[in-house]
Amino acid sequence: MNNLQSYLDNETIEYYKWLSQFGLFTYEQSIIASYFPKGSLVLDVGCGTGRTTLGLKSLGYRVHGIDYSDKMISKAIENLPSTAFSVQNVLALEFPDNSFDCALFSFNGLMLVGSYSDRLKAMSEIMRVVRRDGVFFFTTPFLDNKVNGEYWGEKIAKFGKQLSAFSEEELLLLGDEITDEGRISFQLHVPFISEIHKMIAESNCEIVFEGRRLNLFPEETAEDELDDNYIWVVKHGKV
Repeated sequence: MNNLQSYLDNETIEYYKWLSQFGLFTYEQSIIASYFPKGSLVLDVGCGTGRTTLGLKSLGYRVHGIDYSDKMISKAIENLPSTAFSVQNVLALEFPDNSFDCALFSFNGLMLVGSYSDRLKAMSEIMRVVRRDGVFFFTTPFLDNKVNGEYWGEKIAKFGKQLSAFSEEELLLLGDEITDEGRISFQLHVPFISEIHKMIAESNCEIVFEGRRLNLFPEETAEDELDDNYIWVVKHGKV
């Protein structure tokens, strides 16, 4: 899966520019305040037009924003001309090991990355450039609370078996979605929580914090823009 063309579209760029008015969401501010040391150098992955970058800077963090859409980065530079931005692919980051204190991949962005192997590679690349005592904060949608709904029930039925009989490959296929936003399509993966646990373990990481956002934080001003997502904070595992 590759969403790059959708993130080069002017309509998508204007949407992200509009979203930037919200800055950091309440739950993002809380997690960052709890787990990112003051003054940290933060890698803002999938920064778009700079919503989270601006929010991080306003809290006193040093930030380098990256996105694989050069048009998104151009708009981010217009909005924040004194901030470090670069066009990069999260599957092959152009930073030395241990370059950042912390990393953020907001707005369920990690689940917009290709296949399971690509998402695993992305996580490993992010952790490669995060220092040993640093953390990576990201969010995902999750399937655990959706499978009893009509839509997902119909999707499961197409496999001709009970969910309990699904192979790992079938569970991955189940979670692959195409969402239409007007004339623009995005490919998104909706994982089970167990899938993210597996990915974290295979990245040689440990979970610092996890939980369903709606169980932990009040509704956001931009609630319509958010999925019922899951919050993850991870660190390097023991050597």
